Amino acid sequence: MKKQDEEKWVIKFQQDAIAYFLRQRIINTVESGAGYDLNEQFNELRNNAGTIISTKDFLNAIRTAEEDPSKLKEGAEHLMELNVSLVPGCLKRPWWNLLMEDFRKLKEGTL
Repeated sequence: MKKQDEEKWVIKFQQDAIAYFLRQRIINTVESGAGYDLNEQFNELRNNAGTIISTKDFLNAIRTAEEDPSKLKEGAEHLMELNVSLVPGCLKRPWWNLLMEDFRKLKEGTL
C-alpha cells in the first residue's frame, strides 16, 4: 500500500511539474512579445521535455494567456485541458530532470 501511495505521489508531482513548466513557458512566450516558431516550440517540447501538445491546444493556451494568464489552469487539469501526452522515454529527455528539480525547489521555497 505504501509503495502505491509513493507511486501516486510521484506521478502527481511529475504531472504538476510538467503543467507548471508548460504554463510558465506559455506565459513567458506571451509576455516576451517576441515572435515564435510553432514548429520549433513543438520540437523543443517533444525532444527536450518529452511532452506532446497539439498546435491548436498550444495556440488556444497562448490566446488564453494573452487575455488573462490567471485563466490558465494548473496541475493535471492543465495537462488534460491541453491534451498533453508524454513521449516514450520522456524520463530520459534532456530537460526532464531539470524540470523536476526546479519544481521541487519551487515547492520547497528555495527557487
